[in-house]
Amino acid sequence: MAQNSNKKQVEQITDMEVDFAQWYTDVCKKAELIDYSSIKGMFIYRPYGYAIWENIQAVLDRMFKETGHENVYMPVLIPESLLQKEKDHVEGFAPECAWVTMGGAEELEEKLAAYKASLSPKEQEKLVKDTVHLKEYQDSPESQEALNTIPLLKREDISRKAGRLYNTEKHCQDTLILHHDLDTNGIGYLELLFDTKQVPERLVPYMGILKSVLGYVDTENFTYGELSNEINSRSGGIYFGVQVFGNAWDNKKTVHMLGIKAKALYQDIPFVFRMIKEILGTSRLGDEKRLYEIIARMKSRQQMSMASAGHSTAVMRALSYFSETACFQEKVAGIDFYRLLDDLEKNFQERKEGLIAALKELMHYIFRPENLMVSYTSDEAGYHGLEEEIRELKAGLCTEEIQGEPAVSVFEVKNEGFQTSGQVQYVAAAGNFAEAGYHYTGALRILKVMLSYEYLWMNIRVKGGAYGCMSSFRRNGDSFLVSYRDPNLRKTLEVFQKTGDFIRSFQADEREMTKYIIGTISELDTPLTPSAKGSMSLNAWFSQVKEEDLQQEREQILDADPQDIRNLAELVDAVMKQNRFCVIGSEEKLQQEKELFQEMKYLL
Repeated sequence: MAQNSNKKQVEQITDMEVDFAQWYTDVCKKAELIDYSSIKGMFIYRPYGYAIWENIQAVLDRMFKETGHENVYMPVLIPESLLQKEKDHVEGFAPECAWVTMGGAEELEEKLAAYKASLSPKEQEKLVKDTVHLKEYQDSPESQEALNTIPLLKREDISRKAGRLYNTEKHCQDTLILHHDLDTNGIGYLELLFDTKQVPERLVPYMGILKSVLGYVDTENFTYGELSNEINSRSGGIYFGVQVFGNAWDNKKTVHMLGIKAKALYQDIPFVFRMIKEILGTSRLGDEKRLYEIIARMKSRQQMSMASAGHSTAVMRALSYFSETACFQEKVAGIDFYRLLDDLEKNFQERKEGLIAALKELMHYIFRPENLMVSYTSDEAGYHGLEEEIRELKAGLCTEEIQGEPAVSVFEVKNEGFQTSGQVQYVAAAGNFAEAGYHYTGALRILKVMLSYEYLWMNIRVKGGAYGCMSSFRRNGDSFLVSYRDPNLRKTLEVFQKTGDFIRSFQADEREMTKYIIGTISELDTPLTPSAKGSMSLNAWFSQVKEEDLQQEREQILDADPQDIRNLAELVDAVMKQNRFCVIGSEEKLQQEKELFQEMKYLL
């Protein structure tokens, strides 16, 4: 089935040799890096495009500073005279730009002055008074009486019934099948989960690479491009990923899986299994050129993620100091994993043989019959024939004897600062309230909503100037507060430490409390697709959450009063007193506050 490797894969992209400028534009558009605005000469940076631009800025900034140069920002609006000078110096220079000649609906300066001159003294005085009145109106809060006229649900209007879980345990030989019996309109949602408990510690980080290699290298019968086209023509895709399921009651108990997700019409499920067998059995893991391309792409995406979503990276790192789930995630997707990618890319020729050996060894440790369990979302008609496909898949898996060396997590509070070339910080403080003897309650969900709209929002976002702020309190006790694109560091940590004081002083009447409850319940009652219901049920099964736990949580939310919220102050204090934090931010800011950190390292 091999085809001419020189065949053009995307017909809509202009050939580079024909028109380089148009080729570049086509690539940026097709990759969804940019989009055009309605104004000529203006375009929009989309998320990936802006992340790339941030990385370019960061790299160049570092290079400039190493040579002793300083950056400047030119003004957004440039006088016509300067552009005219450029035109005189550079032959053919013809700038595409927007000329600003109006302020609002009026021409700049002259017409504004003429309008003022046309007004009588009384008219000018009235205009000033009207403006002051408008400003006062905008700044004045609405009266409670006026606010009370806005219709609002009451607690009794909200259903007290928690959502269902859809887990039916079935077996195929010694393989557990978790069937989520739901109406899916003829689509089967398949997840093959392979337990990685036998993978030795030295190989764990390479799982993060293996999941990005499988399906993206040639196989015995397909090039990787043909493989992708074949899969996408008859299914909704086949995706590999590392899955970590934490226990809801103990943050030291987790299950690590390498999962294969796929969806297809019921009649095409056998095809999906056939493609999975092709990938698992015949993938050419020794293709050095393709492996380097994948490693380079993974490193670039990891850089973009840390630059644009550094708060997630900081939270994972801070949680990894004490949480088994986060500790494992850090190894396969966090800062340590990025450093592995960086090393492999920079020293590929020296590391390639070891990389290939590690990937092949992982295949033997992971894809074994005894490691397999299946999660499948469909109705009963869609379940027909699944077990036969599972039996055939298992027959082709590795059965060679291996020596398992279970990975062991080492927990250590490091309170790290990671220096970057950017000018903003991602500040994460984390802890575990179960360690301090506290238990989970549904009121913690309300607290999360409150902090997002009140304390953290006002102090981190409004007063502090950060772009955003978040919090989380999980059933197993793992908790965090984090800021996003934050100009501050120490000030933000101080705000986090004082969260308990805010909670202790919390006051709310029934109407206000109901608003918080509605905001909390709305997160729980978000409509879910059949696929999402199946995934939620799977996660609940692994975390050992039962329907009665969900029901208890919902009742605790609906019955909560201000005192229930105030009772959480000591719990939050206990989390903050554990003094576990991680900051990703500017080199300058971190150096100013270096006494806060046990370790400081350069990241990007």
